[in-house]
Amino acid sequence: MVILMKKYAGVLIVALVGMITLSGCQSLMRNSMLDTAPKNEFQVRNPEWGEPQEAPVVNREIVAPTSYVEGPYGEKRSDTEDELVYFLNQLGIAHQVVPGNHLMVKIKKKIQFDTGSAYVSANSRKWLNQIGQFLARHESVNIVIDGHTDSTGKKTLNDKLSQNRAAQVKEQFLKQHVPSGSVYTRGYGEYMPECSNRSESGKACNRRAELTLIIDRY
Repeated sequence: MVILMKKYAGVLIVALVGMITLSGCQSLMRNSMLDTAPKNEFQVRNPEWGEPQEAPVVNREIVAPTSYVEGPYGEKRSDTEDELVYFLNQLGIAHQVVPGNHLMVKIKKKIQFDTGSAYVSANSRKWLNQIGQFLARHESVNIVIDGHTDSTGKKTLNDKLSQNRAAQVKEQFLKQHVPSGSVYTRGYGEYMPECSNRSESGKACNRRAELTLIIDRY
């Protein structure tokens, strides 16, 4: 009888240990998934663009551009980068150079829109066409177009409107024979205002599209 009770006690202990271990594994899995998943609506709607990500090491041959010069941060700059910066300076288009493996040039000048419209004005088309002509000659330069809206109207409609605004700007570049594979569009709706939506001037500021030019140094 004593032997039988000891046997059952041993089985019970093993079962309890198994349950605790399984519970711990499930808890770790849940924590890992929570750490990986977006934590708020902003992260869901606005994933990072162009952030460096760790990747497996792959042996590959790297072909360097024909020439390089040193940039202000000690980084290597290609002829295309220098030509792009010179081109923008000649046109008087304000911009910001962001250093990194994928050099980014953020155009400070914005494309503005009327309320509820995705129509690109003649004034904006003029300087967009000039940039498009440059991009058509330099296929190593990619362009990202971000569309935005003010807070007027329903959010679902603003999401679509922001995408349409980015798409209309893309059309201007395609008309200048920029390769479609070099142009990327995103719509942020009303979720990334640059100005306050409490005034008409602030809303006008937020009805915009923004450009970022990207040169892959590798």
